[in-house]
Order: sequence, then structure tokens, then C-alpha cells
Amino acid sequence: MSPGAIITTTNPFNTTQEIRKQITDSKPVLAFTTHSLLPKFAGMNLPIVLIGEGHDSESGPGANVSRVKIVSSLENMMKKEPNDSRVKDRVCQDDTATLLYSSGTTGASKGMVLSHRNLIAMIQKILGHFKLEEAESRGGPHTFVCSVPMFHIYGLAAFSTGLLTSGSTIVVLSKLDMQEMLSAIARYRATYLPLVSPILVALTNNADVIREKYDIGTCRIAGATVV
Repeated sequence: MSPGAIITTTNPFNTTQEIRKQITDSKPVLAFTTHSLLPKFAGMNLPIVLIGEGHDSESGPGANVSRVKIVSSLENMMKKEPNDSRVKDRVCQDDTATLLYSSGTTGASKGMVLSHRNLIAMIQKILGHFKLEEAESRGGPHTFVCSVPMFHIYGLAAFSTGLLTSGSTIVVLSKLDMQEMLSAIARYRATYLPLVSPILVALTNNADVIREKYDIGTCRIAGATVV
């Protein structure tokens, strides 16, 4: 987003048809994905950068793996020296930063435009909510456990952008698993755990067992209100 690129995210559990619809609608020029999700991009003629995979001869630039065009890997891109070219000469606050799609629960999935100004406002609200701008005077940066998907606006604004700007540490889980989440809190002495309501209810219902097995006294919970 910094050089002016527009980001559109997708749920990895989306079907090939749902991803195809989003690609047709948003018209991306490049996709970043993992090897396990490559089959969902088969036949879409969209250049792909692999994440978390070595860039070997079988998946090199221009390779066609199951009708998927892999042009590079994130690891190889990170090794290259940056150049002076930019997508745009100047990025303004009113320029589009992201195009996020609804789940389609109540109808066809729709793309919603967020500007850089929108994201700046959301990040500022997050910093204010957790009082992160005062973190240095209160014992240093916090450690957060990421328990929400980063393709969602909550995860994108909070974990992918907002909390990083404060110098906070983000613990990323491989998947949303209750045991892994509680172990991460204890291991990394997490100070905040943003949650959605169903997980908060599950923690409350199993509070006695959790207290006996995990040391999570350092952590405060933040999230949606349970009615």
C-alpha cells in the first residue's frame, strides 16, 4: 500500500468459484498465496508469488504448476535490492488502499473501498483504545496474540498495520486453536488478547480448567461485548 498498490484480501476457505468471482470483480495483477492454496487459482491466468515456499526449478518464474503461473517467491523478492520505481509518484490520503469483500452471508459478496485516510483513522483509534502511544511510560510495548483472521478488516487494521506502528509484538497463530492460543499467552507473556464473542464465551465456560493448566495472568482481554 505504501507505494500506491491496492490490496484485496480473500478468505483461504473460500471456494475456487468465490475466489474467481473476486478476481473477476477486482481485476488484480498479482496474487500472493501459499503452495497449499495453489489449486484454487488453477486456470485463472494470474501471476502468483509463493509465500513460505522455496523458489526451486519446478516452481520458478514462468513455471506452470497445475495451470498456475508462479513468477517468484516472497523469499526471493526479499533478497533483491529495492529500486526507485513506484506504482505511483505520490500517494494521497483519499487514494484507495484496500478493496475488502463481504462474506456474502446476506447476498452476493461485495467489495468495499477503504482509502488510506480510512486506515489511518482506524489505526489511530486502535492506538488510542489500547493507549499504545503511552506504552513507553507504562513499561514498554505490549505483546498481542493475533486471534482473528488478517484478511478481515479487524485483523488487517489491528494486527497487519495498527499495532505494528506502536512497536508492539504480534504473536501469530498457525490457526485458531484454543490450546495453541493459551499456550502462546503463557509462553510469550502476552499482555493483550483481542477476541470475538464466541471465543470469549468458551474461555469463560472453561475458566477453572484454564486457570489450572495455563498461566495467563499477564493478559487482558479486549473485544466485542457479549450480550
